[in-house]
Amino acid sequence: MEKYFDKPILWIQDGKTPEYLTLVGGLLIWKDAEEEGVIREFEPHDLEQVMQLWLNGNLDAHDFIPVNYWTSHAEMVRMHLLQAELLVFVQKNTVLGFAGMQGDYLAGIFVDGQHRSNGIGKQLLEHLKQIHPAITLHVYRRNVRALEFYRKEGFQVTAEEWDAQTGENECTMVWHREND
Repeated sequence: MEKYFDKPILWIQDGKTPEYLTLVGGLLIWKDAEEEGVIREFEPHDLEQVMQLWLNGNLDAHDFIPVNYWTSHAEMVRMHLLQAELLVFVQKNTVLGFAGMQGDYLAGIFVDGQHRSNGIGKQLLEHLKQIHPAITLHVYRRNVRALEFYRKEGFQVTAEEWDAQTGENECTMVWHREND
């Protein structure tokens, strides 16, 4: 069940919004959704939080790749993020996770370290699966946690290649919506 409305709604109740609704990021949502978290499109003011999630997520998940690889790519990633289709998971005005798509390619799902394994990544992925009939992604072979997550979500490894920049094996994984 969606917990937000993407079209304006007129409420006539002494000119006030009912107490069970609130305005968040231009969306009218149920107040309990604000407590639980809401998935919405990226907004420019989210950029710094998203960049921090990207850097921390890569450092945590890829401790086998030197730190300077990630820090040296940060500005390039910042530019790519502004051009990608991004969804953010927001709770109490804090971005706790995001997913970035370029066409049908999933560039990544990142969730705040203290909020991992709470279903945020799964919610973001489920949202993307509703939009995209097929999704392709790359994940490092040594990132076992991510490989298992994507396998559980119906992705299959279709190829494995050597990434010359990092010196690591990278798996291509693909998911297709059933009956498509």
